Amino acid sequence: MKPQIKFSRNWNNKLNQEYFTTIRRLTPIKAEYYLDNLHKVFDVILNGKKYCEARLLCVESIKLGDIPYGLRAVDTGSESPRKVFYKFGIGSETDVIVLTFRRLR
Repeated sequence: MKPQIKFSRNWNNKLNQEYFTTIRRLTPIKAEYYLDNLHKVFDVILNGKKYCEARLLCVESIKLGDIPYGLRAVDTGSESPRKVFYKFGIGSETDVIVLTFRRLR
């Protein structure tokens, strides 16, 4: 079975771009899953339906507050990315995982 990455929203229409990122709370299970599937093609799921396919290019762990504002703003499509992440219970000291994908279809 092909690995999957799920989205409830197409933030900033990023899933339509050739390259896109997603920033998520880091857990050991997520880190293992994404590292085990590095360079593999994922089904990108938007609201329960396959939206496209994308290859996972990079997996990085970092504190949210250490990610440059520009990347956080582009990733969320918001001038206030801190508010977006706060809604998900993610603060500036939270360990997150940054995933970079290349859209295939």
